[in-house]
Amino acid sequence: MPGLKDNQTIELTVNQYGSIIQKKSKSGKGYYFQLECEVDGQDQKVWGEMPFLKALVNDWPGAEGTCTVEKLNAKRYDVTITDPGDLDLGPELKTWDDDEGGFVEIEMPDFDGPAPKQPKKAEKAEKAEKAPAKANASPAKQAPTSGKTVDDIARRYNWALGLSQRIWNQTFTKGLGDSWEPDNVYWENVRVSANSLFIESSKLPESAFQAAVATAVEALDGEVVEAAVGESEDDLPF
Repeated sequence: MPGLKDNQTIELTVNQYGSIIQKKSKSGKGYYFQLECEVDGQDQKVWGEMPFLKALVNDWPGAEGTCTVEKLNAKRYDVTITDPGDLDLGPELKTWDDDEGGFVEIEMPDFDGPAPKQPKKAEKAEKAEKAPAKANASPAKQAPTSGKTVDDIARRYNWALGLSQRIWNQTFTKGLGDSWEPDNVYWENVRVSANSLFIESSKLPESAFQAAVATAVEALDGEVVEAAVGESEDDLPF
């Protein structure tokens, strides 16, 4: 649905991830902010400019929480929480990154200043140094070592999430063309696939799982993706 009109009020339920998407305006002179949500039982994309984002962040209902949003004028929105969700999830501000092939989280803006800038290359390099498993290969091509520390588990799940996004990006592009945009269905597929990859990778010795993943990764550039170890073809997400 389009942006709200002055004095218009809607009730919405936030998406399960607690994320808000920053997009560049068609004029190229600024940004707008899009919230994937449910309105009147239907999936919708509600958007607005900086005052819309500020109101949401200041009175955040939480992931899957419900609130009313009233647009008083171009510079003022009023948000009232009617049914709080998971307040530990969000609000997260994300934007599309061509280099990453997916959405990346960015800092919330200074609401008294300009909109946030796009991620800088230097910031990506710093993140790569902190994640050794990603230093010499993309997340889809190199699985982190099997470890039991918190850092090892986090690196392994980040790797599984990266591979899952790569799979679903290609799957959606083949089916819908280049004009598709990630929605709740896409993110649910990514989550389920990432969880499966993470669990299966923890069950096998590193060498065995590396070989299984290599088969799937190589096929991403071909016509067929073969079944990974521990999953039947009916269970495969791709």
